Amino acid sequence: MSPEVYCVYGGLWHPNSIAVAIPEYLEAYHAYLKQQDVSSYIIEDYILKQQDNFWIIQNHDLELVTKNIVFATGADTLDISYWAKLPIHPVKGQVAMFKVPDPLPFSFSLSGNGYIGRIEVQKFIVGSTYEHDFTHREPDEYGRKYLTRKLKQSLPGIAEKAQIIGQWAEVRASTPNRLPILGTHHSYPSLHIITGMGSKGLLYSKYTADLMADYLLEGVPLKKEIDVERIYRRFRKQNLI
Repeated sequence: MSPEVYCVYGGLWHPNSIAVAIPEYLEAYHAYLKQQDVSSYIIEDYILKQQDNFWIIQNHDLELVTKNIVFATGADTLDISYWAKLPIHPVKGQVAMFKVPDPLPFSFSLSGNGYIGRIEVQKFIVGSTYEHDFTHREPDEYGRKYLTRKLKQSLPGIAEKAQIIGQWAEVRASTPNRLPILGTHHSYPSLHIITGMGSKGLLYSKYTADLMADYLLEGVPLKKEIDVERIYRRFRKQNLI
């Protein structure tokens, strides 16, 4: 089907699958939410405090008052004192964008030894690293070499002509059983968490957000496999909370 792809054992062809450009997807979704009158604020430095039955989020020029807070802060959840004990393991991931001088000889994306996401006729994304031990969050030479090697393994002929034109990195929040963590704080019934998507954020986020909304607004119990209570239960046995 595509002799440019180096594949020893063959593969599965999914004719109805798509590759999602995440930045554009998020920008479009944010624009949609604004049309639905959802307010959003960018606050880099803030103070969070509790007053009576309310929480106050405050910085030098803004004050938000709310009864409930849902923390959807990924690996940065560990920096928040209320959630610092959760067993979240940060995993750094780097991806790179490549460009080739001629149009790609295929029109699909690949998933196997990593992934190659085709975004234009001459541009594609290669990912990803899974760095469990890292000292910074920036793209670096290690990621560049690692991703170039992945490309050479998957598309050896095309890799010779490819040039890196972009590279970026971020940190995932992984959990011991590779499943998300949702639910309510053991001591603060108005603080809630949704985290631990790992490398499956695009697949999990909308689904878990719907579960979280049903849980908060309709009282629908969370599935035990993803409920934060599974972790608190172990903490209580160990007298950690």
